[in-house]
Amino acid sequence: MSTKPVIALTRFIRTYNRYLEQVILPAQQEVEGVLSQWAETDFWAEHNEALLALRTSDDHDEDADSEDDDDDRSSRSYATPAPVYDVKVRHKYIDSIIRKIDSTKTEFPGGLSKLSLQDMRDVLAARIVVYFPMELAWVDRLLRSSPDFELHSKQTPKAYVSRDTLRRVGLSPTHFRVNERKTSGYSSLHYVVRLTPRHRTPRPWFELQVRTLAEELWGEIEHQLGYKPRQDTEFSVRRQFRVISDHLHAIDMHLDFIYDQLQHFQRSRDLKERDLINAENVPKLLSSYQIYISQDDIGPVTEILNGYGIKTVGEFQHRAQYQTLETILSAWAVQNNGARPTALVTLQILASLPANCEELLIHRRVRAFSDFVRISSRGRPSP
Repeated sequence: MSTKPVIALTRFIRTYNRYLEQVILPAQQEVEGVLSQWAETDFWAEHNEALLALRTSDDHDEDADSEDDDDDRSSRSYATPAPVYDVKVRHKYIDSIIRKIDSTKTEFPGGLSKLSLQDMRDVLAARIVVYFPMELAWVDRLLRSSPDFELHSKQTPKAYVSRDTLRRVGLSPTHFRVNERKTSGYSSLHYVVRLTPRHRTPRPWFELQVRTLAEELWGEIEHQLGYKPRQDTEFSVRRQFRVISDHLHAIDMHLDFIYDQLQHFQRSRDLKERDLINAENVPKLLSSYQIYISQDDIGPVTEILNGYGIKTVGEFQHRAQYQTLETILSAWAVQNNGARPTALVTLQILASLPANCEELLIHRRVRAFSDFVRISSRGRPSP
């Protein structure tokens, strides 16, 4: 047996090792840094106005609603979105690369070479997982306008979803190469992107997938079962895969509807003293005191308030005196080098105080909470 293939393979592995070390890993670290910011609520708060314009543009066609929408935007009566559930960035292992080159030789005429590595769009790959289908449009808008990423001009993003689904979530089918869902039920959006010149690291093209949490769940289960689309699978199994995928798609659409309605209620719901504090009214209630929360905060906020016996809008309004809030903020700034407490910390302090309490008690309570936050942060891992 000739030793040529063995020598060529060894040479290619060494080539890939250098390519991995010099190009892929530095780019991977940079991409992870950018996408980790996208997973933070504070990041989306900065883009909140643009997202509101996107998600309300199709809510109502009546001109009379536009003035109300503008008022809602200025009052920030809705919760800041926190669409990203998870981000993942990975590079291909050498055995996967070799198999791909061998199985698709027409795509990689250079064979086992550096040229094939440069032509391969998924040596480096990333995935963004959002909660709801409508958030696919938010990430799409952000991605197309991002100063950190540029889309490949000759490789139109692929959509493994129907045209109807794209339109329903606020995406134009003309901006995608629509492939529909795969026979396995796989559903996702695929972009080919690279870092912009503002990043000094190497900038290989790579695949960025965006999908919902339900789609991610299905993908992980499918992977765990070990079935592959091109395998000769029993028809009954393929059919069950498609049925499950259809059910998950329906669940996605139902959850999308619920979330859309929640946002509508957050913007339009009037505050009445006897109303119980809930997900529909708490963002608007707090924003009237210039306390702004994210969608992620709603659960913890209602738990904090209920835990201190504040269950209705009127009970909160009675407790939340403006002078008390001003004292909390100023005392916290003194204790923390001018910093402002988070919304959750502000509410924890406020809810723990009796109504119309003395200023000395406020300062003591702020100092106690400040010490707690400082001590507890020592146990957190470094980012």
